[in-house]
Amino acid sequence: VFFLDRENRKPVSGDALVRDHDLARREACYGPTLCGWDAPYRNAALFGIDDGRTAYGLLGHRMDYVLRPGESMVFRWDNVGKYAYERSEGPHRYYGNSKIVYEPALTEGPFEGAAESAEGYAPSANGLVCAEGHGALVIRTDTCYTICGGTATAVFSGGTDGTLFAIASSLDGKEYTPVWRHSGQEARAEAHLDEALGLHGNPPRRTHYVRFSVENGPGSVLAGIRIETDIVAAPLALPRLATGTNQVEYTDTTAAPHEVLITHEWIECSSVVPPRPPETPVSPAPHEILRETYVQFRWPSVPGCSGYHIRVSRRPDMRYAFRPNYDVVVPENGHRVPWRGMFSPGETYYWNVRPRLASGVWGSWSPVWRFEWAGPMVPRGVRLTQEGDEFFLRWEPNPGGTRPVRYDVYGSDERGFSVNRAFHEVPGLGTVPGNFVASTTDTQLRVIGPATDGPGMNRAYYRVVAVDARGVEGCPSDFAEAPRPYVFTRPVGEAAVGQPYSYALDTIRSIGDFQHRYDEPGHAYWEREAYLFAIERGPAWLHVDEATGLLSGTPGADGVGDAEVVVHVTTEYPAEVPVTAKSGEDFQNRRTRPDLKRECRHRFVIHVAG
Repeated sequence: VFFLDRENRKPVSGDALVRDHDLARREACYGPTLCGWDAPYRNAALFGIDDGRTAYGLLGHRMDYVLRPGESMVFRWDNVGKYAYERSEGPHRYYGNSKIVYEPALTEGPFEGAAESAEGYAPSANGLVCAEGHGALVIRTDTCYTICGGTATAVFSGGTDGTLFAIASSLDGKEYTPVWRHSGQEARAEAHLDEALGLHGNPPRRTHYVRFSVENGPGSVLAGIRIETDIVAAPLALPRLATGTNQVEYTDTTAAPHEVLITHEWIECSSVVPPRPPETPVSPAPHEILRETYVQFRWPSVPGCSGYHIRVSRRPDMRYAFRPNYDVVVPENGHRVPWRGMFSPGETYYWNVRPRLASGVWGSWSPVWRFEWAGPMVPRGVRLTQEGDEFFLRWEPNPGGTRPVRYDVYGSDERGFSVNRAFHEVPGLGTVPGNFVASTTDTQLRVIGPATDGPGMNRAYYRVVAVDARGVEGCPSDFAEAPRPYVFTRPVGEAAVGQPYSYALDTIRSIGDFQHRYDEPGHAYWEREAYLFAIERGPAWLHVDEATGLLSGTPGADGVGDAEVVVHVTTEYPAEVPVTAKSGEDFQNRRTRPDLKRECRHRFVIHVAG
């Protein structure tokens, strides 16, 4: 996943996403299958103060393994229903049950490297001979994949009626679980390891041991060992072939002379006919100029299909997608991104789709269609400027796009908030009201001050959305941040001797943003601000609640006249993790920075009448 700026021109940095989570929420993640629009909220929570803990430079993923003589990897695209973990979303659909097959050459010596241990056995022309009455051969299998079962086969011979042959399985090489036993002169063993290794709901396992043992069998022979270890492999990690000519490359790191056999097998299937893609779209129509806030992509449904892959690109060759929102697999024959400002005017966009049958077979891509979008661009220079004890939100029109006829202003105490007019669900907060403040035809709006007590006023953050004559809304602006703490209430300046005085001063408060911490509850609104109130100057009869900022007291006769009051307000973070926590050091080290260590002084005069 990558993220674009608000004019859909350039990728943004991780630091920009830490500051403004709305940029991360605007993009589909964990693709290509679209997993709902609440997933971007969880993804945005990963951008936080502890990002510096991860080293840079991870450019890929390697899965290295060593194959012993007689050992092979069998990559398969099909599956036999074995998987290592259970999904809360339902049963697995796309995975392959590949295998590691090991058939050690037991007749060639010295018998080194093939087994973890070979107690009581010696190699011979016919196999491993149990020279004494007891023998135990342990073979270990290591893999970079996740184990989900297997089988072990062997041929035992040369015993007596009192000889006991056995196969056991272990995960650690210490405690073994019997999986097969036989008494007699000879036996062909087939031991199923699934139950001993565990299939579902277990932690990932990369190693297992198989023990082949003989009791009371001097001279008995062990031969024909074959261990098949079932593994689960994601399709994206499997090698693949395409129709037509394929160039296949094999490399390894073994310097000594060696032989490798690579076999490709496949089944030609004519029972499933790939679905035909739609020839023409429903919307946008080819060469259409769209004038709508939320672009709705629709195409004719294809019979028998349960999914569609839609791509939108700036290039007619569709070489790469415009953005992750438009390189997704959706279950219906339509796709609509619920975010404003996904496209820019003056650009030509190209799109196509391909259908997928319920069986998972993909059809080819449809023809490439083109469209344009017309609407206003994001306002620029959004800022808060102070005039007296009030703040005005101001901005400049964007010269690009259609001409705005009004501007919608949104405000919230959540840093990196997303604009929304109606009640909506927010992870970590539940159902919250909309954050719309007001509409204006001007390029400024008074939003903070004693007289601004309407909905959405006196908030910590504000955004502006441009709207044109057709009602098309552009991308929300960057947020403007109010100074904090800032006391926006109007002081109570009159008091009387013998009468209780009260003034509940209030300050703009930020609830932080939805971040991840290693402490419980994990994903939550961290960096939530609280404030500590203290009287630096004032009459002796005046007191303050240090947590709420409530000023109260009853003046006496000696208090008649004017009294200057100075209340010192400092930012606190009582709900944050301690410095000893895994995320704590990162946060606490930042508390000396100006963006976290905030303070102000609220000054006014109380006139006490006799």
